[in-house]
Amino acid sequence: MRAWRVFSLGTFKTKNHQMKLAKFFTMESIVLSFLLGIVLVFWEGLALAHGHHIVDSNPILETLVVALFLVVLVGQSKFKIPVFGKNEVTAFSLCFVAGIVSMFFDSFAVVLLVAQMKFTASEMAPGKLRFNTFIVKVVASLNALTVGGAFYLGELCGLPYYISSGMATWYTGLPLLIVLVPFSIGTSWLAMRYAPVVVRRARFGQEQVVATLEMVFFLGLLIATHAPILCLGIFLIYVGLLRKTEYVLECFTHELKVGASVALGLVFVAFVIDDAGYASVISDIFSGGGVFLLAAISSPFAGSVIPGAATPAVFYQNISLLMLGAPMFVFSSLVAIMVFRDSIAVEDLPPWAQRILPKKDGHLQEALVYTVIVFPLVIVLGLLLLLANQTGVLVWLHDILASL
Repeated sequence: MRAWRVFSLGTFKTKNHQMKLAKFFTMESIVLSFLLGIVLVFWEGLALAHGHHIVDSNPILETLVVALFLVVLVGQSKFKIPVFGKNEVTAFSLCFVAGIVSMFFDSFAVVLLVAQMKFTASEMAPGKLRFNTFIVKVVASLNALTVGGAFYLGELCGLPYYISSGMATWYTGLPLLIVLVPFSIGTSWLAMRYAPVVVRRARFGQEQVVATLEMVFFLGLLIATHAPILCLGIFLIYVGLLRKTEYVLECFTHELKVGASVALGLVFVAFVIDDAGYASVISDIFSGGGVFLLAAISSPFAGSVIPGAATPAVFYQNISLLMLGAPMFVFSSLVAIMVFRDSIAVEDLPPWAQRILPKKDGHLQEALVYTVIVFPLVIVLGLLLLLANQTGVLVWLHDILASL
């Protein structure tokens, strides 16, 4: 009897082990994580052995691979934007932190994270939860789309321009923070003052710690190596070992559906146009101040087709124009159009907005109100960036950081 129990227990353990192995070695994990991941690491390793990266030869192609890696990495992350303070201060912290986080997460992910935040009414404005929530989301998105450009990984519109200009370093965009940080503090204060709401905090538990460590490691690896194919390969192997391949694939598919496919598609269009030799034609049409117009139409495309800067002064001028164009309309950055697609009841609007905005059937499109709110703030930011560029303070700070 005892021998039979031992045999039964051993059989159970064997079957349980087989079930775990079956879950570990799924077709997705075998092909995507282990086979593709190992091949990518080996491929990039061969290139590094010869002193170069695989995508070094084309800045737009490098942008496309980096963007793909960021979509895969950020799309599966369970990271939540941290919120500080109490009551209405939480709205201030959300708007401000959204800009800082966007320097490393890309505004695409940050704006979607902001859209998922939960809000409750403030005692200062108990009957205006919906409109005030809308205002806070607009300001947080504006800060994400502008402050994010202060680091080369922060904005899909700025990334190709950083690369093509040879400025894809940790310090190149930091001088812009002397303008962007005070600006985001001001916009965050305005949101807290005139659209008071309370933001619900996400619980910072083990899941948040793991998500934060993942992001820090893989973003740090990308910054240190400048080898996005290597980073993608290591990440695929990592999620395979954690048996998360299917989950990552589902998240990646979702990100493509909600807008990443359009963003990546525009960069690929720019790659085809550049490869055909027509990028210079477009950049000539939208040269100088025209960079702002092209960015307002499509900032990822604009950043991909304008030629790289020969000097830091030209670089800061054009990156400033990209920053100003990206948040202008909901379609300028691609991500805002996924968040601000509903309508607002006229009765939810403040009196000044009811007087000046065109109404239809008692509702207004969020896209219209978004631009009305963003436009004057972009003008203020434009004046601040113009002053910083004209005085040469950005180049001066760049030279100091470059000498460290």
